[in-house]
Amino acid sequence: MALAWVLHRVDPSAALSALGTAPPWMFCLPVSVVSCTTALQTWRLRLVLSAMGEQTSALRIVAVLCQGSFLGLTLPSGGQELAKAALLTRVSGRLDITLAALLSVRMLQLPTWIGLLLWGLVWGLWRTHPLLGLSASGFILVAGGVLLAMIWGVSGQRPNPSGRPMPRWIPLRIASLVQRMRHSFFALRDHVGTLVMVTLLAVPCGLLNIVLVWQIALGFSVPIDLSGCLALIPAADVVIWMPISLAGVGVRESVMVQVFGPLGVAESTAIAVGFVRWTGELFRAALGGILFLLGDTVGPSRANMDRSDKNA
Repeated sequence: MALAWVLHRVDPSAALSALGTAPPWMFCLPVSVVSCTTALQTWRLRLVLSAMGEQTSALRIVAVLCQGSFLGLTLPSGGQELAKAALLTRVSGRLDITLAALLSVRMLQLPTWIGLLLWGLVWGLWRTHPLLGLSASGFILVAGGVLLAMIWGVSGQRPNPSGRPMPRWIPLRIASLVQRMRHSFFALRDHVGTLVMVTLLAVPCGLLNIVLVWQIALGFSVPIDLSGCLALIPAADVVIWMPISLAGVGVRESVMVQVFGPLGVAESTAIAVGFVRWTGELFRAALGGILFLLGDTVGPSRANMDRSDKNA
């Protein structure tokens, strides 16, 4: 329905004609890039889990990411993260480590996005695309505050696992979960090399997605250079991430129209650029759907089963 809402703004035949002009290699490029970013995200998540004392195979993490993408097709933007948290908890058997690891991976990705968005503001987003300039500025302020809060939170004394520093009105179960998560964060603090590596690995993840859009745009003869994509695409993604549509459908294509419209690009072509880019995520989601059909590919890890046997 969201995609139909977007397409009603243009002649559907024009949108199909624009897609028809795309060479075959253009549809292979998103699949290749998403495969690379999935491998990098798997590496980052596995490093964080290992630092927190949870040994998980790369294949299980890949299965979690793919199946999370599959479930994310029916959820608002951001719902994919909830699906991944639920699936990864099945692997680790511990909700506290799962949430702490996923949050850590996201937090350590913020410096890359802050740097890219700052470049966009220097490039002139406020002048050429005020809406994107607003989204970039807002994200920088919020992300900067979150990073400072995280640094302050883990710079103090290691929490006492048996203590309860939270207010009494918070349910004991939630307070205990938060306390265990804090303990996992402090465990990660002791692995400075892991923190640096996970932060640096976020850089190619961000750049690969930008280069992907740039190459797709060039394939549709959009007059834009790499510096322009470095400024526009991160700010556009901030808008696409907002949980206002299922899997970002409709928002993604509308934002592409806003990005490429001032360059004289037809709406049908801009929508085609957004759709071709999305095919990479659709490929990962399709793999997740196949894994669901194959059965329990994200069941408990061997270490988790061994712990369960010992407890029994």
